[in-house]
Amino acid sequence: MGLGRRCSLGCETWPNTEEYALCPQCGSPTTKFRGVEPLDEEEARSLKLHFEFEAYYEKWCRDREQPLEGPLEEPTEIVI
Repeated sequence: MGLGRRCSLGCETWPNTEEYALCPQCGSPTTKFRGVEPLDEEEARSLKLHFEFEAYYEKWCRDREQPLEGPLEEPTEIVI
């Protein structure tokens, strides 16, 4: 057991680095905890990238008025 960071919701136990000062899952500030088993760096980074992509994709769909849960609408051809 070692040091890790967790948000108040307890989403995950992240590595104890400034990169995880905010929880990648919910965006809440994290606090350092002793005696916990944080995710290893590779798994934590993978999850963080997953959450970042999900947020990006949600915004992308919203900006284009696409349904978040597929299928994507077919693009329409614009004739000039």
